[in-house]
Parts: sequence; structure tokens; C-alpha cells
Amino acid sequence: MVLSILDGSTIRTPHNIYVLDGSTIRRVRQIRALDGSNIRHPFTKTDYFDFSGTANTLTPAVSEVYEYTIGNATNSGTQTVYTGYQQSNTGTRSATNVYSWTNSGNNPGSSTFGNSFNRGNLNGGQTFQHRILSGTMYVPNATPSNTAQFHISATFRHYRTNTVPTGQQLGNSGLFTGAYLANAATCNWFTAPTTYSSNPYTFQGQTGTSGVCNGNYLYDWRTVSGYTLSGYYPATLSGSFGWITLPSAINYANAGFQWYAAIHATAFNAYGTTSGGTSQFTAQVTGQEYYTYYTNHVSSSSSTVNLGATFSFSGAGFSGSGSFSTSNTASTHAETLRSSIAGQLPGGWSATRLNNKVYVTAPSSSGNVNDMSVSISNGGGVNQGTNPSPGNTSTVRPASNVSGSGSTTTQGQGQTGNLTSATVTSGGNSTSINLSNGASTDTAGSEIASAMNGLADTTATYDNSTNRMTVVAPGDTSVSLSNPNTLSISKVSL
Repeated sequence: MVLSILDGSTIRTPHNIYVLDGSTIRRVRQIRALDGSNIRHPFTKTDYFDFSGTANTLTPAVSEVYEYTIGNATNSGTQTVYTGYQQSNTGTRSATNVYSWTNSGNNPGSSTFGNSFNRGNLNGGQTFQHRILSGTMYVPNATPSNTAQFHISATFRHYRTNTVPTGQQLGNSGLFTGAYLANAATCNWFTAPTTYSSNPYTFQGQTGTSGVCNGNYLYDWRTVSGYTLSGYYPATLSGSFGWITLPSAINYANAGFQWYAAIHATAFNAYGTTSGGTSQFTAQVTGQEYYTYYTNHVSSSSSTVNLGATFSFSGAGFSGSGSFSTSNTASTHAETLRSSIAGQLPGGWSATRLNNKVYVTAPSSSGNVNDMSVSISNGGGVNQGTNPSPGNTSTVRPASNVSGSGSTTTQGQGQTGNLTSATVTSGGNSTSINLSNGASTDTAGSEIASAMNGLADTTATYDNSTNRMTVVAPGDTSVSLSNPNTLSISKVSL
């Protein structure tokens, strides 16, 4: 509805209307009409609402937050496995080979003393040669050159009976090496006549000239005697000689040699019988031998392993457990814990991490649960020693050292109180709103005016200076409160 006036022949909308109030001209701000018994705005209706006090205060729910901090973080370490084993070694040591033989007279060709020659009868001018060659004697198996030593004690007997004067006996004895040592292969005393020799000097040893190989005979023991014999007479070549070093430049390891003895008997114009007596021989050969001995050793291998730290947790309606990774980093272990907790949380809960801290947040509706906990168990170290016996193993590794601490940093609580709500009506239209928590007078006035403006054909403004809301609408308007606290709204009639 619009107020218009006739200005001459033009109808205009007046901007200001003035009236004479007594002797004072005043500007007309409102026009009222009598509607039956009610005075009303001739076009729209204006209502006024005065505000005072404060809206109700609501205490909202607060989530519980459990904070767990990883401190020590050692769960990665070096494990060493020791393995015992035995090693075979070859060593050398002093050694002595001992040899002993006995030969009885009438036993030619004895296996103990070989090559014993006997002659039953001697005719005038004949020469008898009685000789013995021992079995092979060996130098110990690891004897180097110029170190082998030999010791001998020998008795070589030859018996002759004769009733006529004068005979000659020659004897010699030594070590025979020709067929057994590499540097002495040019001469072999035993290649002499194998029966009887006409030359009694053939085997006189190192000082001789006929058929002698110097270096082949290591000893020369001789006796030359003439006899006028009757009855049973022995001719004996014997002696005991101290230790001597065998010739150098020979590798004596496992080398062999033999001992020989020979007696040459000549009967000058005599007749009789001869035989070999009981001969004895003892020898010792010293040097060094190889031997096997065993030593115990230990090998080892190392690797990086998980030291066995584990964790468990529980909260309001959930629990779980797990193992920490092979790491010495606190943030890594915190993430392992967070991930495990997150997998067990009920709906509305959350688990987050910042560096080495894990945060578990309960939903607001849960209130003060305050029962979250985390525990850590460390793996024990192993120390089985570093020197296992052959065929066995031992393990050495440190214990884990993972630790942490937790606490509920914010105690959860449920919501208390209710917000103030306002219902605004204009004509047949209405709406309800919740006012801000603990809204002041001006805040409540502005929020309610804004709600009133949302209704059809309704204009509302709030004046902070007067704490008054003006509502222009074609019909009646109203405001009602619930849970008002001290907030009060009164409709004013002007």
C-alpha cells in the first residue's frame, strides 16, 4: 500500500509529511488508522521487542586423549654365532728307531741276519770269509740333512778250531748305504764274491784301496791277528761306539741303510773247522718324525637381528599386541604402535602420531574413559660364550631396550546443560533457532532479528544502543524462549 498526493495535476509519493502539533510543525513518522477498536499501521504493522540478560551456557563434551611417548628404542643389534671346529696339523718331534738282531753260528741265510757264510773245513792255504748283513734300518721320517745320528753296539763272532800254528784273521764292520741312499749308489760291498774271497783285504773299509767306496762305509772297525790255536777258539770283532752324526748332503727322511760285518780267516799250512758264532747287534737311529696333532678353533659369523621387543595395549573395549621392527629409531617404533592400535579401535576413536609420540583420542560421547594403557616387554640377551667345543655352536646377542611412558593428558567429559532456543513467529510463519552458547543480550538480539528476517514479508532490525528489536510485518509477530537462563524478551506497545 502506498500513500500518494496530488501535486497540481501530478500524483506524487511524498517523502516527508509534516503536521502542526500545537504551535510546532513536526515530521510525521508514523501513520495510524483505527481498525475497528484497534489502532493499526495503515499499511504494515510494527512491533517492538526489548532484550535483556544472557542466554543459557552449555558445557560441551570433551574427548579423552591418551599420549604415549617412546623413549629408548634399541631393538636392532648384532648377533654373533660362534662355531667350534678341530683342525688337523702336522708337527715334528724327536724320534729314535731301535733295532736289535741276533745270529747264531750255524744258521746261514738267517732272516734276521742275512747272508751268513760258514765253512766246515779249512785246508792249508785256504781263506774263509764269514760275513753278515743286517736288515734295513730307517731314519725317522722327517729328519733333515746333517741331523741324523747313529749309535751301535755290536759283537760279531767267528769260531775256528785248529791244532796247527799260525793263521790270520781279519775283520771289519760298518754301515752299508749303497743301495739305499741317493748319493752312494756307485759301489756295493756285497757285490764281492758271494762264496769265498782269495783277497782278505777286499772289505777293509774306508782306508782300504781295493773295492772300497768311500762314503759307503760309515764306520771301519778292524782287527788283524795271527793265532797259534788249539782247541776251540773264538775270533771276535766287537765294540760299542757313541753317537755319531751321519753324513750330510743326504735327505734322510725315511732313508734306509744296513749294517755289515765280515771276518776273513786264512789257514797257513793248517787244517781245521770254522763256523760263525752267536753275533749280536743293537743300533739306535735318532732324528725327527712327523706326527699329527689336533687344535681347536672357533669361527664366527655376525648378522643384524631383531632383539625381540614386544608390546601390548588395552582401552575401553579394545586390546591388542604386536612386535617392534628391527630398528633403533623411536619414531619407527611409535608408528608400529600407532598402526597396531588403530587396527583395534572402535568407531569414533582415532590414533595419530607425531615423531615419537602416539595419541589415542576417544569420541566426545565417551566421556572420561581414562583406562588406556600400553606395556612393553624387552627381549632378553643371549650369551652362550665365544669358545664352543668342536662340533658345537654358541650365540651372543644383546638384550633389546625399548621403553616408553603414557598418560591421559585431557580428561574426557560429557556435555552438560542446554542451549537457549528461540521461536519467532510472523503471521502464520515461524522458525526456531539455538542461540550461541552463553549469548549476550546484543548477540541474542542480533541472532533473533536475523531469524525473524527470514520469515516472509517480515523485516526486523536490532538496535544495540537501545537493546530493542523492531519488526515490521503485515501481521502479528512474537518471540518465545526455552532454557532462557537470564535472557528476557518483552514486547513493547508504542
